[in-house]
Formats: sequence, C-alpha cells, structure tokens
Amino acid sequence: MKNLLIVFVLSTLTACATSFSVMDETLPKLVGKKSSEAVKYLGFPSGEQSVMGKKVYVWSTRTWMPNFAPATTNTTGTIGARPFTATSTTYGGGGGMDLSCELKLIVGESEDLIERFQYEGNNGACMRFSEALKPLKGT
Repeated sequence: MKNLLIVFVLSTLTACATSFSVMDETLPKLVGKKSSEAVKYLGFPSGEQSVMGKKVYVWSTRTWMPNFAPATTNTTGTIGARPFTATSTTYGGGGGMDLSCELKLIVGESEDLIERFQYEGNNGACMRFSEALKPLKGT
C-alpha cells in the first residue's frame, strides 16, 4: 500500500511538472484555426459565453484530492515477561486539496476562428487538458 501511494504521488508530480508547459506549447497552434479543431482534441466545451462580439468557449474540471498523509504509531508492552515493540502506519488524516482548471478559447463570432486563449488553475488539474492536447506537439 505504501509503495502504491509513493508511485501515485511521484507520477502525479511528474505529470504536474509538464502540464502547463504542454499547454503553453500547444494552445498557440490552435490560434487562427476554427473552433471545431479545438473540439477534436478537447471534446465539447463545458460552457459557452458571448462577450463583446466574441464567443468564449470554456472547458473546466474540478476534483477533490484527499490527504493521504501517513500517521505512525509505536506501541510497547510485554507479553508475559517478554517486552515487545510494534509500529503501525495508517494513511488518511482528513483534509485535502480542491484541484481545478479552466481553459477558455476566445473566438470571433463571424469567422469562428480562435483568436486567443487563457487558462488558470492547478497544474495537476490542467493535466487533463494538456494530455488531450499532446498530439499537437508534433505539428
């Protein structure tokens, strides 16, 4: 169990280290393209707004990551006349982090061309979008 937790945390941290850099590299490649091109990679947006003659397509994600902090307990005592020491570790502890990411593509309403993009949130939560955009890296 302990090894599984370590692998999960390390893989998450490794992935988190690259999600913003992937988005910074790939999103500019969508500028000047039709909004349908973004849908090919990201799927349908979770929302759409109209602001100042522009369409804003919004993709968002939110997840709760529970705290898996270890708590170690040491126990000593005797069994008959023999002393013993035991150690146990539990994982949990309550609490956690709210992870979210929001990606917006600003599109001209008449031409349906992507003009700009912006995103904000936690690097780990944005991994969902960066993974979807990775095929654009080679283009």
